[in-house]
Amino acid sequence: MTISNEPIFPVHPSIPSNPPLLHPSTPPSLHPSTPPPFQPSILPSFHPSILPSFLLALIQAAFVLPHFPYYFTYYNPLLGGGPAAARTMIVGWGEGLDDAARWLNQQPNSDSLEAVAWYSTTFEPYFAGHAIYKIEEDKISRTPKPGLAGDYVILYANQLQRQLPTEGALQYFQAVEPAHVVRLRGLDYAWIYPSIKLQHLINGDARLVGQAEILGFNLLDADGNRLKAAPADRPATLELYWEWQGKAPAEPIGLSLVDENGQQWGWGHPLGTQARLPFDQWQNGFVAHDDFILEIYPGTPPGVFYPNAGFARPPTGDWAAPSPRPPGAAGRAVAPPLTPSAQLELPLTTTLDVPLLEGQVTLRGLANFESSQPWDPEQSRDLVLYWQANQSIEQSLPIVLALTDSAGQPRAEWSGLPAAGRYPTERWQAGDLIRDPWQLTLPARVPPGEYRLTARLGDAPPVDLAPVTVTGRPRQFEAPPLALSLEAQFGQKIELLGLRAAHLAGSSLAIQPGQPLELELVWRAADLIDADYTLTAQLLDAGQQVRAQLDRMPLDGAAPTSTWAADEILSDPIRLDLPADLGPGPHHLLLALYRLETGERLTLPNGADHLTIPVKPMTNEQ
Repeated sequence: MTISNEPIFPVHPSIPSNPPLLHPSTPPSLHPSTPPPFQPSILPSFHPSILPSFLLALIQAAFVLPHFPYYFTYYNPLLGGGPAAARTMIVGWGEGLDDAARWLNQQPNSDSLEAVAWYSTTFEPYFAGHAIYKIEEDKISRTPKPGLAGDYVILYANQLQRQLPTEGALQYFQAVEPAHVVRLRGLDYAWIYPSIKLQHLINGDARLVGQAEILGFNLLDADGNRLKAAPADRPATLELYWEWQGKAPAEPIGLSLVDENGQQWGWGHPLGTQARLPFDQWQNGFVAHDDFILEIYPGTPPGVFYPNAGFARPPTGDWAAPSPRPPGAAGRAVAPPLTPSAQLELPLTTTLDVPLLEGQVTLRGLANFESSQPWDPEQSRDLVLYWQANQSIEQSLPIVLALTDSAGQPRAEWSGLPAAGRYPTERWQAGDLIRDPWQLTLPARVPPGEYRLTARLGDAPPVDLAPVTVTGRPRQFEAPPLALSLEAQFGQKIELLGLRAAHLAGSSLAIQPGQPLELELVWRAADLIDADYTLTAQLLDAGQQVRAQLDRMPLDGAAPTSTWAADEILSDPIRLDLPADLGPGPHHLLLALYRLETGERLTLPNGADHLTIPVKPMTNEQ
């Protein structure tokens, strides 16, 4: 090591480096070259000019050092210190969150705790458990969801001053006593509140516009213990947490239990709203929860389902603004029933008890289907079948529902797997009761009449479920008088009998330039038609140029050809707007039927793909 001979304190420039002798009377020759002896000193010598700066530094240190290690907690005491600063400016930059973490680390099972803090990156390094900052895109600055998901939530001075995420959310947490408060230099910086650790958060937007936002739910048994799955044979309580955004107390929340396709499998019997403060004290964003006794329909298979919440409008009873199930929304499982299915009371409207597949299965009955109500084409109807498994089945069997006419011919069919595909027969075990919901949309091609609704499982004979009356447009089966008979056959099943309400000049249609051509085409269905055909009607001149045209399905789309009954007669009015200048004659009207998706036309017996009718333009004098 090299020891420098440099002085510890530099020589002040105002002091000469070789000062004169203090006693000039001493002969210099006595000490011609010997320096004065070294005089050690405990304190360095200061020049009077640096003394004010030194004293100022000491005064500053006296104020600042007591704030170690949180120097941002210093505020001028002459101006009121920290309390005054908190009233006039934003305070807190994360200081004190390490103290909050240390307090939580002293709690039982601290390594398994979850906590939410405003400055999570400052808090997390000191916390033994799991720090939550956001859940997907739901940040603590925007929603109370992260705070509800943890065991504890730490509110911070900066956060309270800015009223984030909302005044009501802070009001909800502050409605109980904090478990611990972090105070630094006389100012509260952080408050630790116990939270509810919500089991299931609804991710994304589940807002009932202008009313509330659904946040999540807990599932409890009769003793208040949390459940991972709800048994289908015993009631469970669902606590539905929501953020208040203006909902009136007179608009109660309703709850149903649905699958990912919106099919309902249960509902919630309401127990009322629970809140930490009276309603008249709520601020926007306040958190409350509604409790429901969850009623799961008998025969519901095990699976994951979702609570669907909405408001019932008391004046009308309408269901308003149902909450969507966002992608990834948390659900809950339903456990297999523990009660033997024979003891379950079923809500049957029709009891059947028909054995199938040599007694392996029994079709217990039908529910939710009003057979006395007429069924309109393109209208949807709901029904529920209840199946009883008497033994296990090793293969997956389809179910086919059919609407058959008086001749036993099916006019509509629907097929699928049991329980909307959630519980195929290969999973059935002896004693299982299976609820099997269906939504049937009556095809437009089914003509009015009396039918039977049947159900078939696998290769078993169909079971008669209920009579059905189909309504629809008026039908006629007798041909009206014709102005011009044609008897043109389009394809194998459609015949153009002739024209009604047509003006004729001999065997030609009489038209007037600039006036509409109006007439009725009279069709006959020789048999059921399995496709929809579009009519094209074109007025052509001598050069085969189209001067007027109409393309549409019969009756302006109200009577697609697939809806025609066998032997039905259909009068189809058409109108062509003719130009004043029709061009050179002769003219004729072209009629054809074609498939819209392919353009393919039906042919006539002579091989042509259209029928032509002569047209004769008439003048007013004629």
